[in-house]
Amino acid sequence: MDPVKSFVCPVCDRGFSRKDHLPRHLLIHTGEKPFKCEHCGKEFRQKNTLVDHMRTHTGEKLFQCNYCQKNFVKRYNLNVHIRLHTGELPYSCEQCGQRFNQKFTLDYHKLSHSNEKPFSCNACKATFKLQDHLNRHRKRKRFECSDCGKRFRRCARLVVHERKHTGVKPHVCVVCDKGFRRARRLRAHLKTAVGGCTRSH
Repeated sequence: MDPVKSFVCPVCDRGFSRKDHLPRHLLIHTGEKPFKCEHCGKEFRQKNTLVDHMRTHTGEKLFQCNYCQKNFVKRYNLNVHIRLHTGELPYSCEQCGQRFNQKFTLDYHKLSHSNEKPFSCNACKATFKLQDHLNRHRKRKRFECSDCGKRFRRCARLVVHERKHTGVKPHVCVVCDKGFRRARRLRAHLKTAVGGCTRSH
C-alpha cells in the first residue's frame, strides 16, 4: 500500500509522504542551488548530488554494471544504464501511456501536455515552463535583433536596442516629459537639468 502523501507542493500539487522531501522539491521551482563544488563552482540543489559530482574530480567510479562491467560515478547513472540491458521502462505518462527509462525524461515529456509557463524573463517577458529553461535563456550568448540582425550577449541589451527601431522611450523626465531609451540617460538628464528644464504644454 502506498504511503499517504500529506505534504503537497503549492506550485505543482505533487505530494510527498515525508515533510523533509517537500523543501528539497521546492528548489526545482525556485531554481535555488545551495550546494557548491569547491573545485569548479558548479552548484547543486541536493547535498548527495554534490557528493556524487565531487567524484568527477577525483575520478572515483564506485558503481559497476554486472552485465558489461562498465563503471559509473553515480549509482543513479548505473541504474539507468542497466535498463538499457533489461529494457525496463519504469516511468509511465498518466495522460498518454508512453513509457520512459528515466523520471527526468518523463517529467520533460509531461510538459508537452501542459500550456502553463509560470517563469518569465524580466527583460523581454518571454515565458518558460521550467526555471531551468529560464536560466538557460538568461545565459544565452546570442540575442539577435529581428530588424537589423545585430546580436547581443544579454537579453536586456537587445530589449534596449530594439527601442531604436520602435521609438519607445519608457524612461520619462517628471519635470519636462522628455523620454529616454535608457534609465541611465534619464538619470544623467536629471543631474544636469535640475532647474533647467520645464514641463512642455
